[in-house]
Amino acid sequence: MKNIILLCLIAFCFYASSCTENKGAAMDTNAIIQFPDTVNLGDVSVLDTIRGEINITNKGKAPLLLKKVTASCQCTTPVYDSLPVQSNASTKIHVGIYLKDTGYFEKNIVFEANTDSIYQVVVLKGRAIK
Repeated sequence: MKNIILLCLIAFCFYASSCTENKGAAMDTNAIIQFPDTVNLGDVSVLDTIRGEINITNKGKAPLLLKKVTASCQCTTPVYDSLPVQSNASTKIHVGIYLKDTGYFEKNIVFEANTDSIYQVVVLKGRAIK
């Protein structure tokens, strides 16, 4: 009976130690990224297509995967590369904006990635002039 209890205790210790290792590995599946909260495009001409870039750097150990990138309106079109971004490498989201009216503007770019916070937001702002 003592042998059975000892065997169960040893098996439990191996199981518990393997759970700890898996937990640490799961944390490495998320990338750690650096990007600007806001991109100021300055004064731009109305009725022209404005081009901007959002630079994203992967500071984590896991590859960064941009899964989906959307804009807050139809006048803004984001273009991105869906290939994994390796550790300490960078990628860009290219953005085209077509403005019909003059004045100050703010457009949100939302991207989904394998980070601790799944959704990230970058604000593009500027002023459209004639």
